[in-house]
Amino acid sequence: MLAHLAEQVPPDTEDPLPEEIRQRLGVIGRGEALRRVHLPGDDDALERLNAFRSPGQVRLILEELFLFQLGLARRRRGVRARGSGPPSR
Repeated sequence: MLAHLAEQVPPDTEDPLPEEIRQRLGVIGRGEALRRVHLPGDDDALERLNAFRSPGQVRLILEELFLFQLGLARRRRGVRARGSGPPSR
């Protein structure tokens, strides 16, 4: 069943990584990454899959780091806007 669902991921799945960043880093799109993580292709070497270095895995790892950093930046901005940073000593 999982393979069937993975095959249905549309290629134009909404992607939180901006196109400019994807191109600069040379990573695949989100839809392709989701498909390839669940349905590795012939060009996805077993060694790379086991090391979490296949193109799909690398792409999803970068997405997670990007969203984490974005969340931290938004949180810092909110703290500064409220003026409720850590107390000065």
